[in-house]
Amino acid sequence: MKAGILTKQGDTIKSWKTRLFLCEGHFLYYFVSEQDEAPRGVISLVGCVVKVEPEVGAAKKSNCFSLRAKRSYNAHSKKQFADRLYYFLADSYSDMSDWMSILVKCSNWYPE
Repeated sequence: MKAGILTKQGDTIKSWKTRLFLCEGHFLYYFVSEQDEAPRGVISLVGCVVKVEPEVGAAKKSNCFSLRAKRSYNAHSKKQFADRLYYFLADSYSDMSDWMSILVKCSNWYPE
């Protein structure tokens, strides 16, 4: 299990928003704030692919990585997604590496 703050790129507008994330079992939950009773979204980590992303869009972001999920759900928009690509920013390279490592472990997918 891992919990912490990451910045996530939005699906439609592509703005960057800070969210609280909780990785537990084969799921990554995200919340707008610690006071939220229910997650804003849930990402299934089964079979996901995680990789470092040196450039995202026009802006080059440090400590950025992506996660391609086979299934996810956004409670705010009530949308279910299949094969969605998520982009995240971590505060440091070390934090990014930690998140990537735990996400890969939770996906049951290990790179060769």
